[in-house]
Amino acid sequence: MRRKVVIIVFLVMSLLLISSCAPIQVGMLLEGGGIYKASDSKLSFKQKGHLIFIKAQINNSSKEYTFLLDTGAPCAINKKVADELGLTGGIEIGDNDAAGNTSQVRFVALDYLTLGDITLKDIGAGVIDFEKINKSVGLNIDGLIGSNALKFLKIIINYQAQTIILSNNCVPTANTEPGYKVRFGKEIMHGLAPKVKCVINSSLETEGIIDTGMIGYLDVPVALLRQHNYPLSDQNQFAKAKGEIRWGAFGPKKEDYIFKMANFKMGDLEIPDIGSFTSDCDRLLIGSDFLANFVVTLNYPAEEMVLAPIAKPNFGGNIKTLGLAIKKDAEGKTLVSGLWTHSPADRSDIKIDDEIIQMNGHKVQNLSVLDWFMMDFYDQTILTVKLLVKENNGIKEITLKKESLLP
Repeated sequence: MRRKVVIIVFLVMSLLLISSCAPIQVGMLLEGGGIYKASDSKLSFKQKGHLIFIKAQINNSSKEYTFLLDTGAPCAINKKVADELGLTGGIEIGDNDAAGNTSQVRFVALDYLTLGDITLKDIGAGVIDFEKINKSVGLNIDGLIGSNALKFLKIIINYQAQTIILSNNCVPTANTEPGYKVRFGKEIMHGLAPKVKCVINSSLETEGIIDTGMIGYLDVPVALLRQHNYPLSDQNQFAKAKGEIRWGAFGPKKEDYIFKMANFKMGDLEIPDIGSFTSDCDRLLIGSDFLANFVVTLNYPAEEMVLAPIAKPNFGGNIKTLGLAIKKDAEGKTLVSGLWTHSPADRSDIKIDDEIIQMNGHKVQNLSVLDWFMMDFYDQTILTVKLLVKENNGIKEITLKKESLLP
């Protein structure tokens, strides 16, 4: 009997050991790889909002794929592309997106990843089905170029010129370059993303992730604000999302609020009045809209960042919005997915799941979730919209005018 118990305990311990090895193996995969060949490269990129889209080649394929540059995540490729390239096997683990949603992700090694004249080897990448995201959100990407690939390089992002310079000449140069200097570490849970020390509202010290793949200025963990007794229920300071407004890779963001941060400090850089989100994220995220106010140099091997300010920065301290988000259903209908509290949309007759048929006299079947978000938060040439909305009782016309959500 004793021998039987010992065997059972041994089997259980073996299974636990095997299952616990997967995250370690993925960590080793993300930390591994190297440079196969390198020559300084200057690449042009396309933008949607301040999201960066670049071309890259995988393995020995001559085909160029479109990737989102996402410093806040590990590399990922669309399942369709992985199947096309015959990428089988790998290591499967549970992974989280920036919204705190979890899904099983298979990680594989890319033999080669080529960006301009730089080719990297043995790069870990998660295999994710991007087709649903592409269709619903309005992206058209084949994957993510994440920090586990960029960790060998020095990159310089110029949002205004829409260029990125990639170099393997990573000698520390921060002291000789103009701009704000910030030291960073690397966060393995975010694919070796740059991790910086920062201060919220002069007193709350925390760590933030440099995240070029996030739309927004800052995204603060709601748990952090609760821990420090921020008055989330105060409608003069916080607007809360009803329904679903923002999304991560695996689902909607939870505990979504918007507020004006009095000031934000990172290294010697201090910015007042920043329009900020909160959500169920695990780290503060410093997003693409914040970074677009600078020419950004990330020297991964030297672990140093330089932020050179542009002429007319904008940190969203006076965000004007309709306060309404959309989603696409299986039939392609445009439905109201969420509302910001005390926004123009929230005070109107619009309800979640109402169908929007037209905006300013134009049909909206080709208007993506991302297009709508960009129009609502960024396009200040459109301040008033007339919507034709279908509900259970028929069709109604509603006019909304953008307003500041917060004083």
